[in-house]
Amino acid sequence: MSALQFSHAQTNGNIEGPILQIHNHERALVNVPPLTWSNKLANDAQSYAEHLLTLGLGPDDKLPHSTGTGQGESLSWGAPGPNGTPSVPKGAQQWADEKKDYNGAPISEQPEDPVIGHYTQMVWKDTKQVGCATATSSTLDVLVCRYSPPGNIVGELPYNTRASSTNQAVTDDQSTFAPGQENTADANTNADTSGNNNGDSSEGSTGG
Repeated sequence: MSALQFSHAQTNGNIEGPILQIHNHERALVNVPPLTWSNKLANDAQSYAEHLLTLGLGPDDKLPHSTGTGQGESLSWGAPGPNGTPSVPKGAQQWADEKKDYNGAPISEQPEDPVIGHYTQMVWKDTKQVGCATATSSTLDVLVCRYSPPGNIVGELPYNTRASSTNQAVTDDQSTFAPGQENTADANTNADTSGNNNGDSSEGSTGG
C-alpha cells in the first residue's frame, strides 16, 4: 500500500488576497466591518485540510466538519483541477452566491435548504478574522476557511437586515468546486449552531 500523497496547493500567503477580497466585498454590501487575516486560523485550517485528505473520500462525498474548535468553518472541495490546484476564488465565490437564497431571517436550528450558512458566516457582524488553507491529493482538492469569533448563532441575524434591505443573504453547507461541476454540500460553524458547515451552517461556521 502506497502512502497518501498530498500537497499544499497554494500557500496561505497566496490565498489571503483573494479570500479577503471576496469576503470583504460582501461585508461592505451589508455595512459590516471588513475581516482581517489570521495566521493562526490559517494554520488551523491547514491542519484540518490535510486531515480531510486522509479520510479516503472523493469529490462526490460529503466532507465532515471539525468539532470543538470554537471557530467557524466553511468547506469547499472537488476533483483536482488541470494543474492540481483548487480554485480558491471559485470556492469562496460559491459561498458568497448563497446570498440570493437568504431571506433576511434569523439563523434557524434546522439545516437551511437551500444552504445559506457559508454566506451568513462570511458577513456575520461579530466575526473579525478569517484564515484559510488548501490541500490537494490525486483525487481531491480541499479549501478550508476558519472564522473568529464564529457566526451563525441560532436566533440571531448575521447583520442589520433593515439597514441592508437591498441585499439578500444564509445558514450552512459545504460547497464543492470540481472543474466543470457545480456541487454544494453544507457548511458549518463550530459556534452555538455548530454547523455551514461553516460548518453546518455549515460546515463552516455553520458547516459546509
